[in-house]
Amino acid sequence: MNNVDIIRTSCKVFGLYFMVLTIVNLRDLLFYLTGVTFIPRNKDEIIILVGGQILQAVFNSMVAFILITKSDRITDRLITQKTGDLKLNLTKADWIELAIIIISTLTLIDSVTKFMTKMVNYVYFNDYEKAERQLFWTGQNKADVFYQVFKFITGLFFLLNARYFSKRLTQHGDKAEKRME
Repeated sequence: MNNVDIIRTSCKVFGLYFMVLTIVNLRDLLFYLTGVTFIPRNKDEIIILVGGQILQAVFNSMVAFILITKSDRITDRLITQKTGDLKLNLTKADWIELAIIIISTLTLIDSVTKFMTKMVNYVYFNDYEKAERQLFWTGQNKADVFYQVFKFITGLFFLLNARYFSKRLTQHGDKAEKRME
């Protein structure tokens, strides 16, 4: 394995991560669009919510497409000279474990930042007086906080069990390859 293979594989792993983010954006867009029909909102607020989700989905899908399909070009630009093979004895399970660790870490970072943003909005930018602070916790705010906590727990679970999942996925892949032969 050489530097080219490592960078090419990393590009594809991050491309898959951005593809997952695109799916999450499309899910959120679907929720916003269904919520518009049930909850009366200001037209400007709807445009900002829906437009923001569409822009994020387009951006994430473009980054995913570039990272997955153009990984050879990216590798050629990043590595100017060819080097010999690296003495890495990484198996398929090791690569899968590394990918799970990277994606779990990114998920943890994302969930912590969004959770902290929601808490700062509650503590500092809350329009309600102290006696009315509970009015801040609408259904959407509760759902956002619950979702970030769930995402944090899920990311932590996958991070702590990355080796187990990589071994299981490798075993499953080996069984599928044997069936194909």
